[in-house]
Amino acid sequence: MPGVSAKRLFQTRSRSEGRTFLKYSSLPFGTRELKTHVLDVRESPKLNSPAVVDIRNQIDCDGKTVLTEATSIPLNFSNLKALDKLIGDDLSAARGMILIWHFSLKPNPNARPGDESEVMGFDLVDARLPPQAPELKADAPKKRG
Repeated sequence: MPGVSAKRLFQTRSRSEGRTFLKYSSLPFGTRELKTHVLDVRESPKLNSPAVVDIRNQIDCDGKTVLTEATSIPLNFSNLKALDKLIGDDLSAARGMILIWHFSLKPNPNARPGDESEVMGFDLVDARLPPQAPELKADAPKKRG
């Protein structure tokens, strides 16, 4: 089964259903770096964002483990472009990876015309494979005799 293509997602726009999105306001105050474990990257069925990253509910905020009710992060075009640059066109390659996010003020996408309010936006800065658990070495067989 082929993975999701970043190029195809750049060409489509849709809306998402039934997901709890991670918001900056739900993170501990002052969080500067977030690490999330990717379960899947998929086209968003009904969102203005072209894709959605499904994540584990255990996230890392500035080195501290936090549990969240959120199950997804919508990917805007800038973050989709960053992910495409980091891992390539086949976004299924992101499954199992750790995505690292920083934050910056951005214009509020839900603001009314003339409203210049800002919100903290997610900026994808890196994608890494998770650290491997150390291999357990089997004890050498003991000599009998």
